Amino acid sequence: MNLRTLILPTLILAAACDRAPSFTEPEVLEVSSAKGGGGKPKWIAFTTDRTGVREIWRVKPDAIGLEQLTSLGENTHPSWSPDGRKIVFTSYRDGGAGEIYIMNADGLNQRRITNNSSTDLQPDWSPDGSRIAFSSDATGSFDILGMKPDGSSLEIIARFDDATESNPRWSPDGKLLAFLSDRNTPGTYNVWVYHAIGSWVKQITFPGVPPQPLAWSPDSKRVLFHYDVGGGQQNIYGIDWETTQSIIVINSNTLSAPLLPGLAYSGTGDRLLYIGLGVGNSYLTTANLDGTDRKILTQSSSMHSYPVWAR
Repeated sequence: MNLRTLILPTLILAAACDRAPSFTEPEVLEVSSAKGGGGKPKWIAFTTDRTGVREIWRVKPDAIGLEQLTSLGENTHPSWSPDGRKIVFTSYRDGGAGEIYIMNADGLNQRRITNNSSTDLQPDWSPDGSRIAFSSDATGSFDILGMKPDGSSLEIIARFDDATESNPRWSPDGKLLAFLSDRNTPGTYNVWVYHAIGSWVKQITFPGVPPQPLAWSPDSKRVLFHYDVGGGQQNIYGIDWETTQSIIVINSNTLSAPLLPGLAYSGTGDRLLYIGLGVGNSYLTTANLDGTDRKILTQSSSMHSYPVWAR
């Protein structure tokens, strides 16, 4: 595998602290400047093991049209192309190690775009459609790589020695890429941001967040994640990538259930998608940005994870 190493300049780090930052009250995020709306989204893709194996399914935001898209081996981590016509995902159908695949939005024409001995995971399609970021151990440890949608022009986006990088997520304006890394804190992950134009990186959370897919606010100002507040409950937090100040986007009382991995905004930016854990089941649900008007799209005794809303 030929990798063009991207040399990262000196890291810009916020001052570390020995406790979690203070949080302000819930806030309804401004969505007027959101990119990639493109009208009402038509589909939500997600992973579920309701057939006994993790596969990718899709459902419409009105809870109709539920259908399975993959069935060969184990498949997970879907991400939509900007036009909503294709899905990039991780597949384990080729003998154990993860590979990156692309398929049509209806599950047809599934084809592999990585083909190597490394493990390639967690792809995310850039808003302009030109790049796919993903996590790979091609260099010996998991780093964030990038490539064109046909698998060409492979490059290293973010790599730290003796650290693991995972779960890349492009900002809606395409200028930033958030990811998790345990650099400086082995085994404890924090959110970092890569600036695609300036080619610099910055740590924005302290002292750590649970491993999970990340989400961006529609205005590309905040990175969202959920954090355990005790008693099996989590708040959804948003952290400003410039100031590293955090807010509570939705609090645990409004969520009323523990969360499973995965958060996403609608393409129009007016709804938040997340997965709740009930008694003996999990459910895929949407809500207004303040947590009200919850609508369950699908639920079962199986696990749901990694939901993504077509732009």
